[in-house]
Order: sequence, then structure tokens, then C-alpha cells
Amino acid sequence: MRTQRAPGATIHREPRAGARTRVAVPALAAAVLIIFSSTANVRAAIVEEPLRYMHNTVELEGVAVYEAAKENKRPAVVIFHDWRGPGEHEIALARRFAGEGYIAFVADLFGSNVRPKTTEQAASATREFYRDRDFFRRRAFRAFEAFLDEYWIADRSRVASIGTAFGGTAALELARVGARVTATVAITSSLAPAGEQDGRRIQGRVLVFHADSDPYVGEQELHRFIDEMRAGSVDYELVVYGAAERGFMDPNVPPNVRGTAYDPALHDHTWRIIDDFLERAFSREE
Repeated sequence: MRTQRAPGATIHREPRAGARTRVAVPALAAAVLIIFSSTANVRAAIVEEPLRYMHNTVELEGVAVYEAAKENKRPAVVIFHDWRGPGEHEIALARRFAGEGYIAFVADLFGSNVRPKTTEQAASATREFYRDRDFFRRRAFRAFEAFLDEYWIADRSRVASIGTAFGGTAALELARVGARVTATVAITSSLAPAGEQDGRRIQGRVLVFHADSDPYVGEQELHRFIDEMRAGSVDYELVVYGAAERGFMDPNVPPNVRGTAYDPALHDHTWRIIDDFLERAFSREE
């Protein structure tokens, strides 16, 4: 199996602990993990490749997921994890995107040795990011940069970023630094910009989902976000659910977090909106 490596790339890979695979194929000094996905009765090999990269002095470990049989460029999506760190939820989402023809990258914002196990640990891990927005943006951009530098099959003209809660804020912060992101999706996330110029740096389209009863994002913050989008003439869509709680997209939402509840019907409805949004955003770039 030949990995899709950019010329001159030197990023180290090794098998991701706990990955559920059917086949393991050695390639040079690293291992490529393969699962099989069935779409329209066609079995396709889906590769999961851990990707190590550095930011400042911190080693981070994301996972690239894509269909191995194809050699052509394809749309790409960067998936930012929530405050629990990258895990099976994000990997499952990456497999979904890979099965639809994307190359997906599950970014690591915390560091390869930071995987919160409790809500207290998760809150501690995210505190620095919210306190220092410049650091937050640099860390998000480093993931974006490392992924695109490594995988030539990622079409740089069709790149999306997506995340829920903390991860959605990361996706917005990536767009706010002027990264060439075609489509940004943030679900029940902190929305307030850091400054007046933030919206003016956003290059692509933005889709935000908000639960009206969200105890962490109030009406004032929502209006600050709208003002940011208007000031930057951003092509944005804001979906507000009146009857939803913050965790409506997460089947594994922690039971002890205030104002959160999973809603399977709303989850499916939201995904239909996201899929349509990405299709429309990428069709403009072809």
C-alpha cells in the first residue's frame, strides 16, 4: 500500500491505539490502518493514518482518513474535537466523510498525551485556549497546515472545517485567521469574535447551529457574532433551534453537564443541512 505523501514530508506515523481495523499493512517504518466501508454495495478500503506534528514544543497526533483506491484530488475536511479530545466520535465522523469521497483529518488540539477523562479535566484542557485566542488560532492553523502539507490528494480549493462546542469554536478561529477554508461549520459553539477585524479575514462560507436554550451562549454573544459576519460581508447561515438543548448532536453527551441533551431526530435533520451546505459551497469552487 502506498500512502498519499506529499514530496519531502517527514511527519512520523504509527498505529493509533485502539483503532478498529480489519487489515494492517506495513509501509516503510510506519503502519497504515485499513477498514472496509460499503457504499452502494461497493467495498472500498478506508485508510486511517495517525499523523504526528509539532506546535511550539508540543507533539500532537491527528488521524487522516480516506479511501485508498482513489489517486485523484478530493475535497478535504478538518474535524476539530470537543473538549474531551480526539476520540472514536471524531474517527467515526471521519469515516463517514471518507465514505462520501472526502479525505478527512481529525485534528489534535491538546497534545498526544492529553486525553481528558472527566469534565473537570476537559475544562482544564480548554481553559488556556479560551484565555488566549491567539494561541487557540495558531494551534488550529497548525493542524490545518500539517494536514494539507502532508496530503497532496487534499484539494486545497475545497477544504471544510467542522466541530461541535469547543471544536466548532476552533473551526471558527481557523477561519478568522484568514485560512483558505471554503466552508466552516460550528455546532453549539462559543461564537464571540476577539476583535472587530475577525470577520473581515474570513474567506469562505460559514454555517452555525445554535440551541436557543444554550446556557453558555447568550443573546448578546449571538448578536456579536452576527455583527462580525455582517462587518466582514461573510456569506453565513445561522440556524437557531428553539426547542433544542446544547448537546443535541452528541449521542454520548455527558449526563452531568448542565443544559445538554441528545436529540436523534434533530441530529439527522442537522446532518442533512450540513451535507447540503457543503455540496453548495464546494460546487462554487469546481
